[in-house]
Amino acid sequence: MEKYKGNERLIKKVTENIEHIYQLFEYPKEIQKIIYTTNPIESLNSALRKVTKGKGSFINEQALLKVLYLRIQDLEKKWCKGTSGWHTVRNQLLILFEDRISKYIE
Repeated sequence: MEKYKGNERLIKKVTENIEHIYQLFEYPKEIQKIIYTTNPIESLNSALRKVTKGKGSFINEQALLKVLYLRIQDLEKKWCKGTSGWHTVRNQLLILFEDRISKYIE
């Protein structure tokens, strides 16, 4: 916590939302795992950084776009597989929030 001591903006935000933060820890472990591991934007950014980091410079913009395109094609195969343990998580969410999500389930 010492490293955040000088970050007043962060401390204020956490203080304002502390009950929501604590609420996350009340969910079953399977739901917590989904929350922690499914940040798709950060995942995509990380995957794209991996294919460009350490490459120096590209010949032109088209070469860079080709590398990024090919990486996204590889990632798309992974995205189609779905989320591991989703059936269990879905059932737990239905129990916790039936009135809010049942209308969206086929």
